[in-house]
Amino acid sequence: MEDSEVVAAIVAGDPGGLAEAYDKYAVPLHAYCRSMLRDPGKLRAWLYAVARNICHRRLRAGEATSALEEAAEVPSETSDLSRAAERAELSGLVQAASPTSSSTAPPPASASPSPTVAQGTLTVAPSRLVLAVVNGKPTGAITLTAVGGPVTGYAVTVGSAAVGKLTVSPSSGSLASGASVTITVTSTSLIALDATLTINPGGHAVTVVLALTS
Repeated sequence: MEDSEVVAAIVAGDPGGLAEAYDKYAVPLHAYCRSMLRDPGKLRAWLYAVARNICHRRLRAGEATSALEEAAEVPSETSDLSRAAERAELSGLVQAASPTSSSTAPPPASASPSPTVAQGTLTVAPSRLVLAVVNGKPTGAITLTAVGGPVTGYAVTVGSAAVGKLTVSPSSGSLASGASVTITVTSTSLIALDATLTINPGGHAVTVVLALTS
């Protein structure tokens, strides 16, 4: 059927005319709508908005009715409550499809930046550690304390001359403000030594001594 015949059939109230229009244009019209919509889920709302805009243009042009509108059957017994519900639904659909609805929405609140926590400093004691033999192992302890704030990523490093001769535990970690940790220093042998540990942050130097008496 030609388009003019389809329109004539619809105006005449022939259901076949509407069926022909649907079969002919439903698929391409649906594809066109999807290509224009950012959110395909708003297709129904978009169609309502298109219909509303067309009606407004015709009313402004003085075309209050058309052949198709005259042929449409409007139930005369619809209750006021039903009409109010339909108007409310249509208003919501049009607002959802309106391009300005998203632009007038208040911008999302930006996340407040996390406050910067000032890093503390390390205090180290003692600065000279003399190892004592306990159960056949030369051992000593150093205490690290975070002062004025947390200390992230402290590290205890054995000097190159004492690598393999001294072990430290724990050798790294983090401290909350005011917290302390005990670093255990152990010599791997009963041999006299004089070594240096470096503790960061701060570049603290601790002298480790093991003196054996005959």
